Amino acid sequence: MPIHKASLGTKIGIGVCAVAGGACVANLVSQVAAQPTVGGVVAAVAGVAGSALAGFLAADFASGLFHHGVENYAKPGDPIIGELAADFTSHHYFTNNLEASTMAGNMNPAAELMAPLLVGLAAWNPHFAVTSAALAVVGGALSSRASHRWTHETQPPPVVKTLRRLGLAQSTEDHREHHKAPWATNFCILNGSLNPILDKVHFWRKYEKAIYDVTGAEPKTWKHPAVREFALGQIDEAEYKRRYVEDIPLYKQAIDFAREKEEARAFIHNRYQ
Repeated sequence: MPIHKASLGTKIGIGVCAVAGGACVANLVSQVAAQPTVGGVVAAVAGVAGSALAGFLAADFASGLFHHGVENYAKPGDPIIGELAADFTSHHYFTNNLEASTMAGNMNPAAELMAPLLVGLAAWNPHFAVTSAALAVVGGALSSRASHRWTHETQPPPVVKTLRRLGLAQSTEDHREHHKAPWATNFCILNGSLNPILDKVHFWRKYEKAIYDVTGAEPKTWKHPAVREFALGQIDEAEYKRRYVEDIPLYKQAIDFAREKEEARAFIHNRYQ
């Protein structure tokens, strides 16, 4: 039974998102219906659909960027984001920690962050294509919390199968790949549709290299020798793939796996008990 309920701030954020989101939809429908011809309405509906698809894919990509950033560049104890970093780290070791919260509780801090954006969008009332794309991005950011949770539930709600079939939620199999040390792939968690593409072209290694070149910061994934060497161009893809599993013991030694796991256990105990 969930024991960590949503805070008042999260509940208010969810309520504001629902009301403002409804207002945005009403604005969008009104603009589409106001088209002077049937052809104009059909074209507008097509524009709404295309914009929504683009926004949804952008939301999946954004979920990967956020996920990768928190796990690799933030640390427990850091100002502002430290608790979130500890939460992400503990989830690697204890994947059922999401079920220690209600679904509404899992919306923290997404609901609070998205609420003012939706209010602003409703007040602005831009072109329907912009509204459609923005709703897909914001809605995707919110629903990614649910999609992620469902990948870890043994018995998710019946509707989840339909959502996965429609490509609106991530499959358990896709997200399971992320939960294999060194936790270096499959970062997108909305529907995960971009994961095969991003991992095939080694986007995350290139992204890490770009950040390193600009800031000098090394991601946590680089504690894995082969990941670091491949990102820096010191080994080729064949060597990288060969050593990916082989170097996992070295990675676990570098992060002090046993200590990190105990710290994760303590964090979960203190947060949910």
